[in-house]
Amino acid sequence: MILDSIKAKVLIDVAEGATYAEAAQNNNLKVTQIRHAVEKVCRILKLPSELSDIRTNPNTYIEAAKTITEAPKYALRGELRKSLETVLRMRSSDQLTPAYLSKFTASSLLNIGISMISLAEIQEWMANNETSLKHGELDSKALNASKMALWVLDAFGFDVQRVHSELNRICKEEAE
Repeated sequence: MILDSIKAKVLIDVAEGATYAEAAQNNNLKVTQIRHAVEKVCRILKLPSELSDIRTNPNTYIEAAKTITEAPKYALRGELRKSLETVLRMRSSDQLTPAYLSKFTASSLLNIGISMISLAEIQEWMANNETSLKHGELDSKALNASKMALWVLDAFGFDVQRVHSELNRICKEEAE
């Protein structure tokens, strides 16, 4: 799945005169993905997706695409954005910002149904926007998630001894 922010970058490249092959190369995509990316982002922007329309009015397309590339929410997968909007009961997708999500703990997101994979994606997005999820108490679900993450890192050869010791200490404190 291609992020909407990448689709918007593709549209900007095409509007600036790049061929589909050049846009594919610029964005590390396959040429076959470019046409679909342009169609999809144009649908989001409510603009025609024909290449002739894009070439005739490049500034219209560039300015519209910039609204996507400049909005942090579009750096998340569309499905994850919709899920967050639903479970967090947002009135508008415009509320979905790193600053807003920084008020939540990882545990609270896990407890309302956000998956581990989505949680990792959210934290990466937050870090890319120079913020983080709020740190808080670790409940049993969070401890299990932490153990899983630790074992995945261990499986890839990372030195996890210090983190493993810290997690064991926390688990012992929780048991007491």
